[in-house]
Amino acid sequence: MRILGRRVQVGIAAAGLVVAVTGTAGAGVAAGVEPARGPAGFARILQAAPHPVAGEVVLGRADNEYSVGYGTARPATLSLNSLCANTISDITWSTWGGPEANGRGVLCAPAGSPESGGPVTLTATDRGTCAGRIAYRQLWIDGKPTWKVC
Repeated sequence: MRILGRRVQVGIAAAGLVVAVTGTAGAGVAAGVEPARGPAGFARILQAAPHPVAGEVVLGRADNEYSVGYGTARPATLSLNSLCANTISDITWSTWGGPEANGRGVLCAPAGSPESGGPVTLTATDRGTCAGRIAYRQLWIDGKPTWKVC
């Protein structure tokens, strides 16, 4: 069996679940590993660690073929469906990767409604797992929650 790219042997013993890890014991597999009594090379998991997700933090995920910027790190343009009213361009991020990300961009002004466009502030929050990646799952525009992006 392979867990996180490492060969492991799993067996049930009277003391509980035991795991033998070939290579670096416990790296990414458990928060604490204690040698168990019994067959050489076996260890007992003391506390399970959350499954690590590799890679840079992204903003949600693209939910359709017309989404732009979602599922990427530090997107320069965001659009839900390529329509002007749903598009923010020229985004620059002043922070990224921490508990929240902050940026500024320009909301597209649809024809006949120029007052609805212009500069906006963006805050990405609710950092967690999304589609197997670490992501910001909530986007705020000008201090107002807009939509869950995961």
